[in-house]
Amino acid sequence: MGIITDCNPAMESITGASWKDLIGVDLKQLRDSGFISSVESSINGFSNLYEGSHHAPVSGKFLSSRMFFGPTFDEKSRIVGGLCIVEDITDKRLAERGMLDELEKQRSRIGHILHDSLGQKLGAIHYISQGISRKYNKTGVFLSSDMDQLSGIVSEAIEETRSLSRGLDYST
Repeated sequence: MGIITDCNPAMESITGASWKDLIGVDLKQLRDSGFISSVESSINGFSNLYEGSHHAPVSGKFLSSRMFFGPTFDEKSRIVGGLCIVEDITDKRLAERGMLDELEKQRSRIGHILHDSLGQKLGAIHYISQGISRKYNKTGVFLSSDMDQLSGIVSEAIEETRSLSRGLDYST
C-alpha cells in the first residue's frame, strides 16, 4: 500500500506530472518522514493532516501543500487503501514569507531610527544636562543659552517620536 492508483486533473496540475506518470508511484519512497508517516497512518486506518514543503513525486517540482489523508474501506469495513486530498498552498507560503521579510525590514528600519536618530538625541540631552549640572554646581547659575540648547534637542526628540509613532500607525 502507498501506491498511487488514481488521481484527478487537479493533482496533475499541482504536481506538474501527468496522470500516467503519477500512477504507480510509491508514496512511501518519498524522503519526507512526516509525509511518509501520514501515508502509513491512513493505510492503518487513521485520518490525519500533513502540511509541509517538499518536492512533488515524478516532476520534482517544489511546492507547499496541505494533504488530508484517510483510509478507504470495502463493504466489510476492511481497509483497502487510502485517499488523499491535496491543496496547493505554495502561493500562501510565498505570501507569508514575503510578509515576514517585510516585517523584518520594518523592524530593522525602526531599530535604526531609534538608535541613529532618537537615541543620539537622548544621548545629547544626557550629556548637555550633565554639563549644565556641573556648571550650576560651580557657579550656582543656569545659563539660558544652555537651557535653550537643551530645550531645542528635547523638542527635536519629541518631534521624531511623534513622526515615528505616526509611521507605525497602520490604521490611517
